[in-house]
Amino acid sequence: MIKLHQTFILAQSLDAALQEGGNILYKIAFLVGVVVIMGGGWAIRRGEADTGKMAIIGGAIIALAALIMGALFDAAGMSGAKIDLGN
Repeated sequence: MIKLHQTFILAQSLDAALQEGGNILYKIAFLVGVVVIMGGGWAIRRGEADTGKMAIIGGAIIALAALIMGALFDAAGMSGAKIDLGN
């Protein structure tokens, strides 16, 4: 039978694992967003302005996805549902 303090320790370790996983996911999304923005800049340079502008906007959304979702959770009053990405 699992005791209360064992459940608490398991919950803390799960929370730490989710936070670390969220940090890794945020960093990967940021790098992908930067690459997409760079691709948009190159598209504009080639004369494909519409494609470039959409790539820049899409890259910004990808790079800032974790922050956007955090703001939406706060606005909905569900701040306990988000993963704290730290500093």
